[in-house]
Amino acid sequence: MQIVMYVLAGILTLLFFARPGTTTDRIIKAYLAFACAWIGVVFFLILGQDLPAHNAQAFLFLSIAVLFAVDLLIGKIEFRVPETRWHLYTAIFWFVMVFLYPVVGMLVGHTYPRMIILGTFPCPTVAFALVLMTTALPKVTKPVYFLLLLWAIPFPIFFQIPQFGVYEDSIMLVIGIYSFVALVKDWAMIGKEKSQRFGDETGRPKTLSG
Repeated sequence: MQIVMYVLAGILTLLFFARPGTTTDRIIKAYLAFACAWIGVVFFLILGQDLPAHNAQAFLFLSIAVLFAVDLLIGKIEFRVPETRWHLYTAIFWFVMVFLYPVVGMLVGHTYPRMIILGTFPCPTVAFALVLMTTALPKVTKPVYFLLLLWAIPFPIFFQIPQFGVYEDSIMLVIGIYSFVALVKDWAMIGKEKSQRFGDETGRPKTLSG
């Protein structure tokens, strides 16, 4: 399953860049829903019973899985190849780093079966999902985004890295911070556009400083 999910993630990443659109969106969301459900049930409830708070962590990932599955029906999340060059190159860089998770793990001494694999382990899967979510802004489901950030930012700092020495999870942490900044910038842009529209409609200055 680790091999299957890793290879599928690679295929979907290529599909994301080569054929963006509704069909690709649905396939990616189905993959993320299945991966998070697998992590919730297999990783935490079956194999991770010795992990602290494994029930709560399973609930978190099952909730994310349900939200991605629901979005298959409502279609709010729209993954799109970034148009600006810096955003495109940044997204490509983060995708590469997510797929290099096992390599970075080996560099810090985590050889198989201690390698952390995208699709069946929580951290690289969250990192992969967050990179995709940044490409979908502003057309994202905020609860999914928040739950992914909840895992990506505090967990490696307070639990993963100090408890288990999984320094490769620094990749997820940095992606989490980047995703949070992207979300805040998107909110600021939306607020600015609303302010400009309000100015147009009322005849008042278009900018708050004007």
